[in-house]
Amino acid sequence: MLFVLSAVWPVARRLGLAYAVFILVNLLPPMAAGGLLSAGRFSAVLFPAFIWWAS
Repeated sequence: MLFVLSAVWPVARRLGLAYAVFILVNLLPPMAAGGLLSAGRFSAVLFPAFIWWAS
């Protein structure tokens, strides 16, 4: 989860703001509701972070 949160700014710069907002919208509500219990499940499908990492 920390990797995905730290990737928000680089994703916004390289891929665009829409992808960064996509990451935040899909990650912040589960964190606010349940903490880190299902962090891997929620962060595994956030493809913009992995596209940035691969580039």
